[in-house]
Amino acid sequence: MDRREFVVSVLSSPAAIAALEAVPVAADPIHMNDLQTFRLRYRPLPPRARSLWPKVRGNAVQTTLLASATFLIEMAETGMLTRATDELSVQGWVNRPLSLAAQMLDAAEAGRDYFHGRTGVLLKAYKSKLDGAIQPYILQVPEPLPGGRIPLVVVLHGWGAPRSIVNWGDPRTFAPWNEPYLRLQVYGRGWTRYKGVGTEDVFEVLDEVRRDFPVDPDRTYVTGGSMGGAGTWFLATHFPGLFAAAAPVCGYTDYRLDFGSTGLKAEWERRAYRAHDALTAAPNLENTPVYFIHGDQDLPGAFGSGVDVQHSRVMAARLKELGIPFEYDELPGVKHGVPSAQYQKAEKWLLSHRRNPDPPRVVFETSTLRYNRSYWVEVEGLERHFTPSRVEAAVRQGAVHITTRNITHLALDRRTESSAVIDGQSLALHPAADGRIHLSRVDGRWSLSRSAPTGLGKRHGLQGPWVDAFTGPALYVVPSSGGDWADLAAYDLETYQCSHGGLDCSNVRGRAEVSFAIRKADQVTRADIARHNLILFGDARSNALLARISGRLPIRATREGIETGARRFQGARVGAKFIYPNPLNPKCYVAVATGASAEALHSLRIFHWQIPDYLIFDENAVLAGGIPYYGAGPEHQPLLDKAYLAAGYFNEQWQFEGGEPSLA
Repeated sequence: MDRREFVVSVLSSPAAIAALEAVPVAADPIHMNDLQTFRLRYRPLPPRARSLWPKVRGNAVQTTLLASATFLIEMAETGMLTRATDELSVQGWVNRPLSLAAQMLDAAEAGRDYFHGRTGVLLKAYKSKLDGAIQPYILQVPEPLPGGRIPLVVVLHGWGAPRSIVNWGDPRTFAPWNEPYLRLQVYGRGWTRYKGVGTEDVFEVLDEVRRDFPVDPDRTYVTGGSMGGAGTWFLATHFPGLFAAAAPVCGYTDYRLDFGSTGLKAEWERRAYRAHDALTAAPNLENTPVYFIHGDQDLPGAFGSGVDVQHSRVMAARLKELGIPFEYDELPGVKHGVPSAQYQKAEKWLLSHRRNPDPPRVVFETSTLRYNRSYWVEVEGLERHFTPSRVEAAVRQGAVHITTRNITHLALDRRTESSAVIDGQSLALHPAADGRIHLSRVDGRWSLSRSAPTGLGKRHGLQGPWVDAFTGPALYVVPSSGGDWADLAAYDLETYQCSHGGLDCSNVRGRAEVSFAIRKADQVTRADIARHNLILFGDARSNALLARISGRLPIRATREGIETGARRFQGARVGAKFIYPNPLNPKCYVAVATGASAEALHSLRIFHWQIPDYLIFDENAVLAGGIPYYGAGPEHQPLLDKAYLAAGYFNEQWQFEGGEPSLA
């Protein structure tokens, strides 16, 4: 068996060969006669890469280059040292990654941009601002590069794609590439459904590609299949105006279908899932063309093996009801996944569209300031958070006509209109100092503001709920003595990684590639507080950092239970999780896991994405099995009703809705 036959047999895809062969290597590539030789050649590369990190700090291009080399070394280490057993396998798995890594390190040492001018399949990585982790991506660059701005198609992979990017999803990714547009395949931190840290990965990679290439913002598209189809639906509906068109393939759309017959019992749970649901946000597609595909025999099977075709059918019905044009191909006799010709048709369809960056009419619905912008309209305040809100804005006869629901603050990027009619009220428009028009509603009346809202209040990026602490740089902080609280923090991080928000369906749980640090309270620095969201475990007696701010937080633990102002929840196993602006740095969060004892936190078996701004619970939480797809069924409902003592969302001023915690 020669090298080519070996790699084909291992990867089960001839297209993977093209990925390896498409990238040029040095004239004298690394050749290995046996595994021991490989180890000798491999050994100097990791310390060499580590030594270069301080030298490239502050240089974005060199940082990407070093991150890419580091990732290729990781591929060699994890994919080859554990699997290579003979000379042939060592050559097949290792030769290219190590050769490329060595060349990249040479370029980094010389201050050169290794990737400049290269075409074909580029295996790249970046160092994330989120947690400092190295995250991979694939970029296909056409030969020759077209002049002017270049179209970009973002491809999202399906569930289960390995971190070893040489065998991601659609094999066309590795085909020889001579089309006049860029194709970008994003890892999305693993199996996240491209939500949460998965969304942040998409944005960080887009920033990298836009830095290196003149990407056309009006010809940027998104597509993907299965989990990638779900991610396509999510990004297109929650970030309208980002993509010129979207082509989801057999993707999830409706959280209610995900949970099957058990459903979500509590309103605070439903409020959490509606906020990230594609079907709920379907009105936001008014200015985004969509073409979607699904096999009519697609049904969920064992552990994420399918996506019910009903997801596409209910979206088609909803778009038809809204009067939003769309194209939908339902393929007879096709199960999960579609023929490659359909993907080719989808990409051709995408490229036929161009974004209008300034549409005359914008409709935007959201229930959280995490998703707060559509084209030239930005929502800056909500009357009630995690409750549906809507803004409809249209330019007619030289004026902006606006109707709103559940909105307290708006910003408009308009410079040509001098007047507005908002909820029947006429206003003269004048830009504020930042060049934007800010509108505020107080006691039912709208007026111009000088700026966006200031002071302690919910803002974009500081609006909760609990899981939002993980969408920025985060740091777990445990008592200096360690103990049970530290064990709980490690368990919490592992739970987030293994049952990550994103795969919010009844039969699929996937791993998120995220590596937040766990640090003892006496080791946290001022720089840590300035940069990180702090996830605090313990109470004021055990965690010194929590003790510093406990009096300025709305929820506190005592030996008897949990206190919230005048209200007491008593019991040795009563606990709470909540999120709040950090009193030591109100631009970041504290997310607090506390209780009358560490045993209280052992009671909680609940998905991170399900936790609202605050959740107070007792030992019945573990008896109930937590949430529906962790084993709880209708027979557990009486226990669930007892388990959660209070749960809900803070108001615009980070206070309890109605003045006291409740099950809201």
